[in-house]
Amino acid sequence: MKNSKAAKRYARAFFELCKEGDAFDDAYADLSMIRQAVGDSAELAAFLKNVHLPREKRESVLAALFQTRVRPLTMDFLLFLDRKNRLPAMPQICEYFEKDYFAQKGILKVKITTATALDSGQEEAIRDRLRQRYQKDIRWESELVPGLIGGFKIQVEDLIHDLSVQNQLQKFKNRIMNS
Repeated sequence: MKNSKAAKRYARAFFELCKEGDAFDDAYADLSMIRQAVGDSAELAAFLKNVHLPREKRESVLAALFQTRVRPLTMDFLLFLDRKNRLPAMPQICEYFEKDYFAQKGILKVKITTATALDSGQEEAIRDRLRQRYQKDIRWESELVPGLIGGFKIQVEDLIHDLSVQNQLQKFKNRIMNS
């Protein structure tokens, strides 16, 4: 990521500002919505990357898109990023802010990949086990990948627990090939 260090600094500065002003949860909600909007709209992502548009045009587009959807502090932050030509880093800024927010709130982001959808009992059992192990609230993201055949993968930060049938078959194949 080209803007990674700058994105981290801007996210941290906004995080600290929100923490002081008690706007923490609101700012997280605003940045989550912006991150989702950028992910859903190629046009918005292209707009944020285009620093060659006249500033007045960018500001009017930002106001039209977000003025009524985000809190004033977040809107001021967007306009500040625009003046500093840092809007292209907005997705990374949102990501870094979320990491800091989750750390502050004691939330662990977990991604689970399964071949088929889990029922609510299975989800709750896995969630309880992770809560006990990490002593944090669990924020759940799931993905269906039929190629796993069965079982699941759990990603906790950078650690992946691969308990899929696909992985077990690959290990079995490797043992046969190497014996």
